[in-house]
Amino acid sequence: MALKAGLARRYRRERMFKTWGVLSIAFSILCLAVLFTDITSKGHGAFLQTYVRIDVTYDQDVLELTNIHDEKQFALANFDGLVKQSLQQRFPEASGRKDKRELKKLISSGAGYQLADRLRETPSLLGNSESVWVLADDDIDTYYKSLDDDEGAFTGKVGEKIQRWVGELQETDDIELRFNTTFFSNGDSREPEQAGIWGAVKGSFFTLMVTLALSFPIGVAAALYLEEFAPKNKWTDFIEVNINNLAAVPSIIFGLLGLAIFINFFQVPRSIPISMLNQPKILSSSTCRFPSNLD
Repeated sequence: MALKAGLARRYRRERMFKTWGVLSIAFSILCLAVLFTDITSKGHGAFLQTYVRIDVTYDQDVLELTNIHDEKQFALANFDGLVKQSLQQRFPEASGRKDKRELKKLISSGAGYQLADRLRETPSLLGNSESVWVLADDDIDTYYKSLDDDEGAFTGKVGEKIQRWVGELQETDDIELRFNTTFFSNGDSREPEQAGIWGAVKGSFFTLMVTLALSFPIGVAAALYLEEFAPKNKWTDFIEVNINNLAAVPSIIFGLLGLAIFINFFQVPRSIPISMLNQPKILSSSTCRFPSNLD
């Protein structure tokens, strides 16, 4: 009887332990789902970007460009002047210096580069006009996305005149949200609307390749030698103790040590892959910089 009572208690505790285990796992999954739902609901707007349509005339006098095939002259061409001219034609009431400064805030500073790429791809546009969708400034992007919020639009640095101009663009369907392709195709930039992750992706890829090239052959060769060929002595014991130490200590510690040695002692630039492989991930994504045509 005592044995049966003990087994019953044991089974009861096992069922209780299993129940609590299932409940804890379910609670963890629920918390994870809530976390991802919150992140998605608040961050999905980053995958959309505001574009503004402007009518551009590739005027040679404004560009100060006489020979489109002259690379030096093309690089010095005044494409920003084309953007200013297009905006002033779209909003002729912005005549004062202050109004013109406000008008420039509608469009990203990278719009000139976009027009340069268009003219480089299609030289026949020189002297002609076309409608072009260009990136809006990040402040305009934030304001436009918040227009449908129940709590009201987030004006931030957007003044009343700019709000009126955005309203006029809405009435003529000259402003819209599009999928944010620049987030995946551009590198980092001082301008938020032009920033992307492509530089970090390339940096992570090169770091992975350098790490694989260095660690894989050395690791496999060392394992084969220690297990199959190395004699048992103090030297091999010392190596095995250090290998176990490497496995036990968090990799970030050795990463910071390697980073300090490569940068401070060997004076290796921080952005190259052989230095980045010693950095923690939070450093490697922020310090690798690749140029972007919109940066």
